[in-house]
Parts: sequence; structure tokens; C-alpha cells
Amino acid sequence: MNRKKYNFSKTKAEEIYGATKELVPVLPKDDFTKCIIKQAVEQLNNASRTVEQLRSLMNKTVARLPEYPVVIALKDIDPSLGPQLMAEIGDVARFTHRNAITSFAGGDPGVNESGDYAQKSVHASKHGSPMLRKTLFQVMDALIKTKPHDDQVYLFMDKKRAEGKAN
Repeated sequence: MNRKKYNFSKTKAEEIYGATKELVPVLPKDDFTKCIIKQAVEQLNNASRTVEQLRSLMNKTVARLPEYPVVIALKDIDPSLGPQLMAEIGDVARFTHRNAITSFAGGDPGVNESGDYAQKSVHASKHGSPMLRKTLFQVMDALIKTKPHDDQVYLFMDKKRAEGKAN
């Protein structure tokens, strides 16, 4: 398969920009338009209130579980991300060892072996729960953004990045 490379064209960019300028909608300033905008804002506010009510109910529910204080005590786990992480993992007692939960999250290394050949560095298998991987990504993203220099996980990641291992 031949892969074409991107070639920048100033004239093409100007053409696209000119065409998009004509696509910006200008709504009439009448009572009907104002009513539609007010209704849209009202619906957004109602959705936001509903999300906050659900988040509050979710926190009240998971706060009764014995692992809640441990999860919330983790760095950069907020009251919204903690219950999400707990929900995605489920009952931790069902995992017989730490490799089982790593495999469930899809963070275990894949295998690339054939006969005498065994590749040393292999990407994660990505089997398991995609929602748990997404939640763990959000946790690590928050950790990277806050850069807590007293956190062992952050220090390990920072050391690996300094060695040139970005992923």
C-alpha cells in the first residue's frame, strides 16, 4: 500500500478558509431565536444538575464500601474518579493475584515468541476491560498534570521518561 505524505498548499488552505467563513451561521435576532437559545441553555443546566445529583448518589453509595477510603486516599483520585475506578474493577476479592487484575485491565505485556526467538519488549495486550483502561488513563493523566514530586508512581514515570521511554 502506497502511503501518501501530506503536502501543504497555501492556496488550498486559503480556499478552505474562505469557504468556511461563508458557513458560519448568523441567527436572526428575533423572539423565536431567543426562545430557542433560552430553552437550550435550560436543558444544559438541567443536564448538569442531573449529573451532579447522580454523582452525589454514586458517592453516597460507594462510601459504604470498605475499600472506599483506600481508593480516595490515592493521589489525584477525586470523588468522581474514585467511584468510577471502583465500579470498573468490581470486587477485588475475585482476583487471585496481582497479575490477574493486571490482565483484567489489559496492561499485561503481549507475547511474541516463536521457537528460540522471544521478543523482550512487547506492547500491552489490551485484552480485558476497555472502560477500566480508560479510567486508569484518566488517573494517570491527572497524576502527570499535577506532577506530585512526593508520589512514587509519578517519580517512576518521570525517571522512565528521562530515559526516553515516553509510553
